[in-house]
Amino acid sequence: MLRKAKQQEMDRRLELKHCDPILNINIAKYESFAGIIRNIGLHPFFCMYWTEEQKIFYKTVMNRNHSSFLTIDATGSFAKKLKLINKEKSPHIYLYQCVLVTETTSIPVFQMVSTKQDASMITYFLLAILADGAPLPRMTVTDFSKALLMIMSKAFANCADTYCYMQTLYNIVILEKQENLPSCYIRLEPFHDFKMGLPSR
Repeated sequence: MLRKAKQQEMDRRLELKHCDPILNINIAKYESFAGIIRNIGLHPFFCMYWTEEQKIFYKTVMNRNHSSFLTIDATGSFAKKLKLINKEKSPHIYLYQCVLVTETTSIPVFQMVSTKQDASMITYFLLAILADGAPLPRMTVTDFSKALLMIMSKAFANCADTYCYMQTLYNIVILEKQENLPSCYIRLEPFHDFKMGLPSR
Protein backbone atom coordinates (compact mmCIF):
# COMPACT_ATOMS: atom_id res chain seq x y z
CA MET A 1 0.00 0.00 0.00
CA LEU A 2 2.88 2.34 0.83
CA ARG A 3 4.48 1.56 -2.54
CA LYS A 4 1.22 2.41 -4.33
CA ALA A 5 0.92 5.68 -2.41
CA LYS A 6 4.49 6.63 -3.37
CA GLN A 7 3.79 5.81 -7.00
CA GLN A 8 0.61 7.91 -7.02
CA GLU A 9 2.47 10.86 -5.51
CA MET A 10 5.25 10.53 -8.08
CA ASP A 11 2.69 10.35 -10.89
CA ARG A 12 1.01 13.48 -9.52
CA ARG A 13 4.28 15.43 -9.41
CA LEU A 14 5.21 14.36 -12.94
CA GLU A 15 1.65 14.96 -14.14
CA LEU A 16 1.34 11.40 -15.47
CA LYS A 17 -2.32 10.80 -16.22
CA HIS A 18 -2.38 7.45 -18.03
CA CYS A 19 -1.03 3.94 -17.52
CA ASP A 20 0.50 4.00 -21.03
CA PRO A 21 4.05 5.42 -20.69
CA ILE A 22 4.28 6.53 -24.34
CA LEU A 23 0.97 8.39 -24.14
CA ASN A 24 2.24 10.11 -20.99
CA ILE A 25 5.39 11.20 -22.82
CA ASN A 26 3.32 12.52 -25.72
CA ILE A 27 1.14 14.57 -23.35
CA ALA A 28 4.20 15.80 -21.41
CA LYS A 29 5.80 17.05 -24.66
CA TYR A 30 3.10 19.72 -24.90
CA GLU A 31 2.37 20.27 -21.19
CA SER A 32 4.72 19.77 -18.23
CA PHE A 33 7.84 19.07 -20.35
CA ALA A 34 7.16 21.47 -23.19
CA GLY A 35 10.45 22.59 -24.75
CA ILE A 36 12.37 19.69 -23.16
CA ILE A 37 11.12 16.68 -25.12
CA ARG A 38 12.31 17.42 -28.66
CA ASN A 39 11.33 14.39 -30.76
CA ILE A 40 9.27 11.26 -30.09
CA GLY A 41 8.71 8.14 -32.16
CA LEU A 42 6.32 5.28 -31.56
CA HIS A 43 7.47 2.44 -33.79
CA PRO A 44 10.30 2.09 -33.04
CA PHE A 45 10.03 4.00 -29.77
CA PHE A 46 12.49 6.82 -29.13
CA CYS A 47 12.50 10.07 -27.20
CA MET A 48 15.10 12.85 -27.50
CA TYR A 49 15.20 15.41 -24.72
CA TRP A 50 17.26 18.26 -23.31
CA THR A 51 16.41 21.51 -21.58
CA GLU A 52 17.14 24.97 -22.94
CA GLU A 53 19.43 25.44 -19.91
CA GLN A 54 21.45 22.35 -20.86
CA LYS A 55 21.91 23.65 -24.39
CA ILE A 56 22.86 27.15 -23.23
CA PHE A 57 25.35 25.70 -20.73
CA TYR A 58 26.90 23.56 -23.47
CA LYS A 59 27.20 26.50 -25.87
CA THR A 60 28.67 28.79 -23.19
CA VAL A 61 31.28 26.29 -22.03
CA MET A 62 32.23 25.33 -25.60
CA ASN A 63 32.78 29.00 -26.48
CA ARG A 64 34.80 29.83 -23.36
CA ASN A 65 36.64 26.62 -22.46
CA HIS A 66 38.65 25.23 -25.36
CA SER A 67 39.79 22.17 -23.40
CA SER A 68 36.24 20.94 -22.81
CA PHE A 69 34.99 17.91 -24.72
CA LEU A 70 31.89 15.79 -25.22
CA THR A 71 31.60 12.14 -24.24
CA ILE A 72 28.96 9.96 -25.89
CA ASP A 73 27.96 6.58 -24.58
CA ALA A 74 25.01 4.21 -24.36
CA THR A 75 23.68 2.04 -21.57
CA GLY A 76 20.90 -0.52 -21.49
CA SER A 77 18.80 -2.35 -18.92
CA PHE A 78 17.72 0.83 -17.17
CA ALA A 79 14.03 0.54 -18.15
CA LYS A 80 11.53 -2.26 -18.71
CA LYS A 81 10.82 -3.34 -22.27
CA LEU A 82 7.65 -1.89 -23.77
CA LYS A 83 4.60 -4.06 -24.34
CA LEU A 84 3.65 -3.88 -28.01
CA ILE A 85 0.18 -4.18 -29.54
CA ASN A 86 0.81 -7.77 -30.67
CA LYS A 87 1.57 -8.63 -27.00
CA GLU A 88 5.26 -9.02 -27.75
CA LYS A 89 7.88 -6.94 -25.97
CA SER A 90 10.05 -4.30 -27.57
CA PRO A 91 13.82 -4.62 -27.89
CA HIS A 92 15.90 -3.34 -25.00
CA ILE A 93 15.61 0.38 -24.34
CA TYR A 94 18.97 2.15 -24.43
CA LEU A 95 19.88 5.53 -22.98
CA TYR A 96 22.25 7.56 -25.19
CA GLN A 97 23.82 10.42 -23.31
CA CYS A 98 26.14 13.25 -24.28
CA VAL A 99 28.11 14.56 -21.31
CA LEU A 100 30.12 17.79 -21.38
CA VAL A 101 33.42 17.39 -19.53
CA THR A 102 35.67 20.20 -18.25
CA GLU A 103 38.64 20.25 -15.89
CA THR A 104 36.32 20.60 -12.90
CA THR A 105 32.99 18.98 -13.76
CA SER A 106 30.96 16.78 -16.08
CA ILE A 107 27.35 17.66 -16.92
CA PRO A 108 24.83 15.68 -19.04
CA VAL A 109 23.64 17.95 -21.85
CA PHE A 110 21.74 15.85 -24.44
CA GLN A 111 19.83 12.58 -24.02
CA MET A 112 17.89 10.02 -26.03
CA VAL A 113 16.14 6.80 -25.02
CA SER A 114 15.53 4.41 -27.89
CA THR A 115 14.58 0.84 -28.74
CA LYS A 116 16.40 1.26 -32.05
CA GLN A 117 20.18 1.13 -31.79
CA ASP A 118 21.30 1.37 -35.40
CA ALA A 119 23.49 4.00 -37.02
CA SER A 120 20.62 5.91 -38.66
CA MET A 121 18.86 6.46 -35.32
CA ILE A 122 21.94 7.70 -33.49
CA THR A 123 22.93 9.90 -36.45
CA TYR A 124 19.45 11.44 -36.34
CA PHE A 125 19.97 12.15 -32.63
CA LEU A 126 23.32 13.91 -33.11
CA LEU A 127 22.10 15.88 -36.13
CA ALA A 128 19.01 16.95 -34.16
CA ILE A 129 21.34 18.41 -31.51
CA LEU A 130 23.22 20.42 -34.14
CA ALA A 131 19.97 21.48 -35.84
CA ASP A 132 18.82 22.93 -32.52
CA GLY A 133 21.76 25.35 -32.55
CA ALA A 134 24.39 23.48 -30.54
CA PRO A 135 27.93 24.07 -31.85
CA LEU A 136 30.12 21.24 -33.08
CA PRO A 137 32.30 19.82 -30.31
CA ARG A 138 36.02 20.25 -30.85
CA MET A 139 36.68 16.83 -29.35
CA THR A 140 34.53 13.80 -28.53
CA VAL A 141 35.35 10.73 -26.47
CA THR A 142 33.68 7.35 -26.83
CA ASP A 143 34.37 3.64 -26.49
CA PHE A 144 35.20 1.18 -29.27
CA SER A 145 31.63 0.98 -30.57
CA LYS A 146 31.95 0.86 -34.36
CA ALA A 147 28.50 2.40 -34.75
CA LEU A 148 29.30 5.40 -32.53
CA LEU A 149 32.67 5.95 -34.23
CA MET A 150 31.11 5.92 -37.69
CA ILE A 151 28.28 8.22 -36.62
CA MET A 152 30.56 10.78 -34.96
CA SER A 153 32.82 10.75 -38.02
CA LYS A 154 29.81 11.60 -40.15
CA ALA A 155 27.90 14.01 -37.87
CA PHE A 156 30.79 15.87 -36.20
CA ALA A 157 33.91 15.41 -38.36
CA ASN A 158 32.35 15.89 -41.81
CA CYS A 159 33.65 12.51 -43.01
CA ALA A 160 31.69 9.80 -44.78
CA ASP A 161 32.70 7.15 -42.23
CA THR A 162 35.43 6.14 -39.79
CA TYR A 163 37.72 4.95 -42.61
CA CYS A 164 37.50 8.36 -44.27
CA TYR A 165 38.26 10.06 -40.93
CA MET A 166 41.31 7.86 -40.27
CA GLN A 167 42.55 8.21 -43.85
CA THR A 168 42.35 12.01 -43.62
CA LEU A 169 44.42 12.02 -40.40
CA TYR A 170 46.90 9.53 -41.88
CA ASN A 171 47.36 11.73 -44.96
CA ILE A 172 48.05 14.79 -42.80
CA VAL A 173 50.28 13.25 -40.12
CA ILE A 174 52.15 10.49 -41.99
CA LEU A 175 52.08 11.53 -45.64
CA GLU A 176 52.23 15.27 -44.76
CA LYS A 177 49.58 16.12 -47.31
CA GLN A 178 47.88 19.50 -47.23
CA GLU A 179 44.34 18.57 -46.26
CA ASN A 180 41.75 20.21 -44.03
CA LEU A 181 41.68 18.80 -40.53
CA PRO A 182 38.37 17.15 -39.55
CA SER A 183 36.15 19.59 -37.66
CA CYS A 184 36.12 17.34 -34.59
CA TYR A 185 38.83 15.19 -33.02
CA ILE A 186 37.48 11.75 -32.02
CA ARG A 187 39.28 10.12 -29.11
CA LEU A 188 38.90 6.54 -27.92
CA GLU A 189 38.67 5.99 -24.18
CA PRO A 190 41.50 3.61 -23.16
CA PHE A 191 39.61 2.43 -20.08
CA HIS A 192 37.33 0.52 -22.45
CA ASP A 193 40.20 -1.76 -23.52
CA PHE A 194 39.03 -4.49 -21.19
CA LYS A 195 35.62 -4.52 -22.86
CA MET A 196 37.33 -5.59 -26.09
CA GLY A 197 39.08 -8.47 -24.35
CA LEU A 198 42.49 -6.79 -24.55
CA PRO A 199 44.96 -7.11 -21.67
CA SER A 200 44.78 -4.21 -19.22
CA ARG A 201 47.76 -1.90 -19.07
